[in-house]
Amino acid sequence: MKRALFCSFAVVATGAIASPPEWEGLYTYGHEVNSFHPCGSSQDYWVSTSPSINRQLRDFVIQHTTETYQPVYLRLRGRLSMEKGDGFAADYDGLMQIQKILILSEYAPIHCVKGTSLTHVQGVRKNEKNKYARNLISKQPH
Repeated sequence: MKRALFCSFAVVATGAIASPPEWEGLYTYGHEVNSFHPCGSSQDYWVSTSPSINRQLRDFVIQHTTETYQPVYLRLRGRLSMEKGDGFAADYDGLMQIQKILILSEYAPIHCVKGTSLTHVQGVRKNEKNKYARNLISKQPH
């Protein structure tokens, strides 16, 4: 009986500490915008995270972008929730709950921006979104 309880506990504990999945995409920060657009997806998610990770994201965007609502590349560990948030989050497809930042860069892989018009960037005219896609592609490190 003790052995069976230990095995059950080990299975439950292992599931509880499993790492969240890895995601990559474009992160946009600005006035009333805090969003994540996964590579290859047409969906946009409101970002939900701890105050320290939120501060890290905000500070990076402020230091490494030159224009309002300019997206940056983000690889993260987090969980996707299809629940609608309150306020501005209600306008998105769900919530991306970021638990860890793996990579944050102004250089996005081509596969992440190629073929997109970056229509997920709210508050910016379409021609400006296309300019950001070109800039992200042209800034690829060699």
